Amino acid sequence: MIVGLEKMENLNIYKPKVLFRFPDEETEAMSHLGEFCFPDASVWRPVSMYDSESFSFVLTKEDGSRQYGYCRRMLPPGQGNRLPEVLCIVSMHEAIAFYDQLLIALERKRYGSIELSQHLLQAAFAKPLPMPGKEIMVRSMGKADKMDTLVMQRPKDACRNDICFGSLLSHLPVDILLQVFASILLERRLLFIAQHLSTLTTCIHGLHALLYPFEWQHTFVPMLPASMVDVVCAPTPYILGVLTSLQPQLQQFPLEEVLIIDLDNRSLLKQMGDESGIIPKKLQKALMAAIKEDAGNSAIIIHKFSASDTVGARDIMISEAFLRMFVETIGHYTEFLVTQQDGILNFQKEAFVKAVSSTSILMFLEWFTETQMFEVFITDKVEGRCSNTEWFEQSVEEYREEMAGLESSLAQHMKQMGQKMINFFKGQGTLIRS
Repeated sequence: MIVGLEKMENLNIYKPKVLFRFPDEETEAMSHLGEFCFPDASVWRPVSMYDSESFSFVLTKEDGSRQYGYCRRMLPPGQGNRLPEVLCIVSMHEAIAFYDQLLIALERKRYGSIELSQHLLQAAFAKPLPMPGKEIMVRSMGKADKMDTLVMQRPKDACRNDICFGSLLSHLPVDILLQVFASILLERRLLFIAQHLSTLTTCIHGLHALLYPFEWQHTFVPMLPASMVDVVCAPTPYILGVLTSLQPQLQQFPLEEVLIIDLDNRSLLKQMGDESGIIPKKLQKALMAAIKEDAGNSAIIIHKFSASDTVGARDIMISEAFLRMFVETIGHYTEFLVTQQDGILNFQKEAFVKAVSSTSILMFLEWFTETQMFEVFITDKVEGRCSNTEWFEQSVEEYREEMAGLESSLAQHMKQMGQKMINFFKGQGTLIRS
């Protein structure tokens, strides 16, 4: 769909207006999409220049399933001051990198004419979403009645290739990033504030991706429209994003026990005070070292690879650093999935927690195993539901092999040391006797 702005009757403010929709059918959910495309509609005025930006939003249905909106806000072709438009694609699938390719292509078409962008939208709608690692070709009308071909590839591993962490790291210092991440693990209420839609949604989706193999199970709205700003009063856990232009409206609400993050100023506006102690210190140090090392490695390899390759390598290294934390803390969960005499698979949670030797990690697991994200993760495993955790399971196996190799090396080393000691004392005995 394509969404623009129109002036409200008798008022000098604007509201969203759907300019084009395909398929041309309006459901109750679709009627509110304009507010997510322009959550800041009331503060807009015509402009002559505007840097296009990509952003996204999430809609949660009553059954808990989610719809994802992928958007590209741009200034349409023309002269003088004019209002922006938003190209929006709504999908049941979370595939940011894939849909961003389509949005950029739609933007190029829109600079030609609105009809060309509409034709590409219709052609793309007729194509199924490719499987991870596969590509599709979309043919649509181009200039001078010629047909254009757009080739789009879906990343093979969305967990590692679908999220860019550059914006997240540029808007949050590492120590604050870890405090925010810890608060998400504890399933608290978090409110993010930023001037730009792209900053809000990119940072929030980046943080959500760091939870892998877990999923946030509570309210998740990376971009709150003005009409929904009272959601910040909800007593249940949430992750919300609000534009700076709507920040004055927040002052009317009692925001108790809410972590408020100012992304533009790289700071925390409100906090509980215990954020730095949620994750065990040894895990924090490992994460901080890994992130800083990854930043250094990215600077080194930038001379050998293209900028996009460097960014991709950095994103993979960052995601693997956080994944390693989960591998080392909960990777042994499979050892405590036990089949009972009645044939039912059961998770022995208490034994799982007590199996770790570190006191700090044991305390971490005591509260983390009570979170809804962990409960859903284990329930999916017990009930055999399909979940996208292949990368995690593979990493656990690699970690076990690594640990087994270390133990084998240590045993061999101790054996060699023992033999050396025996030989030493044999020699000493010879000297004494002589």
